[in-house]
Amino acid sequence: MSIPSQLRPNFEPSSTYSGPLQLTYDKSVNSFQLNSPSVAVIGGGISGLAAAHRLTELEPSWSVTLFESTQRLGGVIGTDREDGFLIERAADNFLQGATAPWAVSLCERIGFKNQLIPTNEDLRGAKVYWNGKLHSVPAGFQLMAPSQLVPLLTTSLLSPLGKLRLICEPLIREADVAEERSLASFAKRRLGREAYERLVEPLVAGIYTADPEQLSVDAALPQMVQLVREHGSLYRGMRKRRERQPKSIERGARYSLFVAPRDGMSSLVDALSGQLKTTEIRCQTQVEQLRREEDSWNLQTQEGRSKFDAVIVSTPNYVTANLLHDELPELAQELQAVEYASSAVVCLAFEKRQISRPLGAFGCVIPSAAGRPILAISCASAKFPDRAPAGMELFRVFLGGALRPEIVDFSDAELIATATSELSELLGIQSAPHLARVVRWPRAMPQYAVGHLARLKRIRSQLPASGCLQLAGNSFSGVGIPQCVREGEAAAERIVAALKPS
Repeated sequence: MSIPSQLRPNFEPSSTYSGPLQLTYDKSVNSFQLNSPSVAVIGGGISGLAAAHRLTELEPSWSVTLFESTQRLGGVIGTDREDGFLIERAADNFLQGATAPWAVSLCERIGFKNQLIPTNEDLRGAKVYWNGKLHSVPAGFQLMAPSQLVPLLTTSLLSPLGKLRLICEPLIREADVAEERSLASFAKRRLGREAYERLVEPLVAGIYTADPEQLSVDAALPQMVQLVREHGSLYRGMRKRRERQPKSIERGARYSLFVAPRDGMSSLVDALSGQLKTTEIRCQTQVEQLRREEDSWNLQTQEGRSKFDAVIVSTPNYVTANLLHDELPELAQELQAVEYASSAVVCLAFEKRQISRPLGAFGCVIPSAAGRPILAISCASAKFPDRAPAGMELFRVFLGGALRPEIVDFSDAELIATATSELSELLGIQSAPHLARVVRWPRAMPQYAVGHLARLKRIRSQLPASGCLQLAGNSFSGVGIPQCVREGEAAAERIVAALKPS
């Protein structure tokens, strides 16, 4: 727009007003130019990618820059191909459905939904190792919630007294407790010690690699707490759910609701990053410091300083705390207090004909009370097609976690030997593995300890009131891919609300 000379301010060329929406007066064209807001996203894992994508969805004209310290995007998500095997380095599937729609919704919006495949219907289910044998998880038992009576009475996993205590769950009156409780205390009260040790602890540990005595059930499994609040019982709550979804009879987890990309999890990362055509992606760029300067944020990298109107940080809490230590010390202290567990995954392949006792399920979990050195076994080739060549079986063996942290420090050779020995004993395998690979994840799994929800409130209250700094990732409201997508997208939406003029 042209400015009459008598009203023209005495600006130097390129002088600007501060603020997210900037007007720049350019004498050469005798007009003000409106500059779009600039947003930095720190961390190129699934939360950061979802945040960057949501920003470009909502505000295509905005300037978005994504910083990733490593040479690749995706965070822990990664897929390797070797000798006809498709090997996932971390998560190999994710949940869909009404309770976790965010990842599938994102896939639909980027044109990737047709690449998602369901789990193998014939082998859906999980087993539990106990007393030298593999036992099927009772049908209808999901994490800690039973929905059928007969499978509980006929299971070989529990003693007669353990079964009796478990089926009394609807009679247990829930205590009126305001504060958070541990998973162990909640499950033992409702289901009894035996069902907790042989079912709940191993099933949940397979997700969170946590100490159930420390894990907050209110933060990690709020849906279970809600079932009791609404229906007075896990069993009654699950029966009500079954009435609405009569076909959802699963063992251990809702396997019918899990999907995976046909070509592996990395293909989702590639598809999502491929949508960020207007986003500047700066891999191998470590953000070293984050400081406020009036209405903007300065990012210090090894390449120099960059200025942004808003920032989304989607790095692990201990990394985020280091970035914010000088600027927001109280927030940094809260973030630093969240502990992380380390784990290792050993991928092993065998010829099917060498397995004398096939698993016959997607995997098995091992209670800590069983005294074995491994947490769980997942049979990747049983869950999805084309994960292994014909005649081969591909397993992933999980070790470490909060209860066995020392195992992660084993050498690769020791980890492979341990995993091979365990598989050989459990499944009757006599041969050496055709393929063996080790993946380590140091400090990768945040621990939702008792008090997590209270800490989360304090973290949110200590963010700047402007709304121009947001946090995302798996350390807040869920560790699954759908929850990470939700966190990233919600952070982006809050940034847009903060920067757009009212």
